[in-house]
Amino acid sequence: MDYDVVVAGGGPVGLMLACELRLGGARVAVLERLTEVDPTIKGGAITLPTAEALYRRGMLPALAEAQRQAMDRFRTFMRERNGGDDGGAVGQGLGYVGHFAGIMLRADLVDRTEPGLGDA
Repeated sequence: MDYDVVVAGGGPVGLMLACELRLGGARVAVLERLTEVDPTIKGGAITLPTAEALYRRGMLPALAEAQRQAMDRFRTFMRERNGGDDGGAVGQGLGYVGHFAGIMLRADLVDRTEPGLGDA
C-alpha cells in the first residue's frame, strides 16, 4: 500500500478533501474509526465555502434538489401531523429560519426585537 496522502476521518470534510486530492492525481487513503454510519446531524447546514466547493464541482444543483425534496417531505410530515395544516410552512411564505436540536423554527414565531438577536 502506497499513498501520497492519508486523510483522517471519513466525514463530509474528509471525504470532500479526499475527492479533491484524488482529482488532482494524489493516491489517497481515508481512515475512519467508526465502522457504521453515524446518523446524527452534525451541522444541519452548509457554509458559503462549502457551497462554493460544491459549485466548482457542479454538485450544487443536485444538493439544491435534494434540499427541495427534503423540504417537500417535511411539509408533508407537518400536514399529516397537524391534520392538514402544515403550520404555515406552505402557501404563506413564512419559511423557516433554522432549527434548534432538529426542531424547525418558523420565521413568523421569532421575536426579532428580543435582545441578543440583533437584526436577525
